[in-house]
Amino acid sequence: MAQTIVLQPPTHHEDDPNASHHVHWVELFYDLIQVVCIFQLGNLLGYHHDFQSFLIYVGLFIAIWVSWAATVFYTSLYITNDVPHRLLMALQIVGICIMAIALGQIPGVGIYYFAVAFAVVRGILALLYWRAGYYSKSTAQLSRRFAGLFITVSVAVVLATFLPYPLNYLAWTLILLAEQLAFVWPKVGLMSDDRFKPRLVHLSERFTLLFLIVMGEGFFKLVLTLSEQGIQNLDWNDYINATLGCLWLFSLTWIYFDFVGNGRIKPDNCHMILWWYGHLLLMLGASMNTVAIKGLMTAELLAPFPMEYGWLGCLGLIWFLIATILIQAAIKQHTAHQFYSLRLRLFGIGLALLTWILGSRVPAWFSISLFIIAYASQIASPLYHALRGTTPKGATPI
Repeated sequence: MAQTIVLQPPTHHEDDPNASHHVHWVELFYDLIQVVCIFQLGNLLGYHHDFQSFLIYVGLFIAIWVSWAATVFYTSLYITNDVPHRLLMALQIVGICIMAIALGQIPGVGIYYFAVAFAVVRGILALLYWRAGYYSKSTAQLSRRFAGLFITVSVAVVLATFLPYPLNYLAWTLILLAEQLAFVWPKVGLMSDDRFKPRLVHLSERFTLLFLIVMGEGFFKLVLTLSEQGIQNLDWNDYINATLGCLWLFSLTWIYFDFVGNGRIKPDNCHMILWWYGHLLLMLGASMNTVAIKGLMTAELLAPFPMEYGWLGCLGLIWFLIATILIQAAIKQHTAHQFYSLRLRLFGIGLALLTWILGSRVPAWFSISLFIIAYASQIASPLYHALRGTTPKGATPI
């Protein structure tokens, strides 16, 4: 056992007869550390409400997400848990911590530290793939392509830091876009390789774990906002808001796990791409909802809702529901899908949009009520049809 832990070279999961879908503690720790970045990033949007800050938020969230997702893909492709792997993962975690620290000074000099830390994390991932190719001869070609891509991205990101603003932001955006195209480009992308076959169950489980971490960050914001006031200073309005906030986050998690979470991905590249980027949109929308929680905690029910937060919640819910449509199309049908229709998603999207439009013109209790109907209907309607044994229009019979 000790020898296995000290040196257990990475093996493609298809070449390992004992491969399982078990998530190891190193992977769980790596997922957990992402909450630091996500919380710090939420603070950026929580204190800067202008459109430029929102664009920076979206860009940084995508950078954090693709940084996490690329490493997750590696661990779903290769089986290893030896000391060299753990040490390289530990170095990645250090890089992610530096990314999180840098977020505290964005906009500003923090973006340069963030970019360099991101490049270091990408460079370590390139080393992981080089090591996999060295030991796993059957996937040497694929591993070399991965390593070459990530080391190129790492160097390009560092070089882009020397460009003046806003050319540096544009360059970083194009670099990330080019990296993603290197995965999905037909016939020549990495996905065209025959050994580009991750453990889909393992991959699905990791994505659900990150979703839970993102939603947990919302509870943290809720508690932190109210605890700063002091529990002895809270009134009935605060307790109502806290209750609604908890139910809001719980409901989004319910929607995800009942209808798309842990779904079996259809085994072809097109559906994997749809599932992959559908989760990016879903987690971005979910993270925006966790930031909007702060607005709910400060809302006075008889006054208009603070729309510097309200629009984030509305747009976040819209993106969340659109993402469930994409992900559901990418996974195999199961029983719950016969009760969850496209029409219902569009109803929720429409109500979220109406809430956005009316938010600053009506009392908070009214806009909050509309928003509750928007997300609660995504649970109530399927439950109603399930109890009656009927299939709503637009749903897929099983």
